[in-house]
Amino acid sequence: MFYHLGHFSKFVPPGSHRIDVKASKESALQFIGFTTPDSLTVVVVLNTEDKEIALQIHSEDGVITETVPPSSIQTYIW
Repeated sequence: MFYHLGHFSKFVPPGSHRIDVKASKESALQFIGFTTPDSLTVVVVLNTEDKEIALQIHSEDGVITETVPPSSIQTYIW
């Protein structure tokens, strides 16, 4: 739990606003997005499964393609 909270305190500064993030299909990943006061986009992704899961994040700036390791939390910033 401490490690997970660290992602939010390190990458989501005070004054950030939550943004709507939607999955295009059913996924075991859990995620939440923010816009920071510096106009950066931050998406925190949690994989609670015992297997890696492919991920694509589509935005106006392009596409991020990653594989989220099992039982991990990842933070993407652009």
